[in-house]
Amino acid sequence: MVRLCPHDLFVNTWSDLGPCPRIHDQKLKESFEKSPRHDAYVPKFEAELAQFCEKLVMDLDRRVRCGHERLGQEVAPLPSEKSEQLSVLEEKIRNLLPLEQVEAPGVAGKVDEAEALMRKSQGCAY
Repeated sequence: MVRLCPHDLFVNTWSDLGPCPRIHDQKLKESFEKSPRHDAYVPKFEAELAQFCEKLVMDLDRRVRCGHERLGQEVAPLPSEKSEQLSVLEEKIRNLLPLEQVEAPGVAGKVDEAEALMRKSQGCAY
């Protein structure tokens, strides 16, 4: 019965609140606005909305704070075994031939040379 629904604010985001548990009916809203009791209920509904929004802001602030703390944490160093594996893979990547360099002899009609380069390139695969 107020202007906006907080459940509509973050649709398809990490903070999506899901479907609203309240009834959203335009005809019911128009009928309520014409009711003589309208002015008595509006402050109550607005207070509920404000309280809900304050809770939402506190929850989102907490999530942001936790994210910042997580970013500030030291990253654990890689175990030496993993570090060695990473170094080996990086070296293999540096030694890979660009695809254009492998295809060029084939396009030029040097199929045997292209196949040899392809075998060399595939030999580095892990």
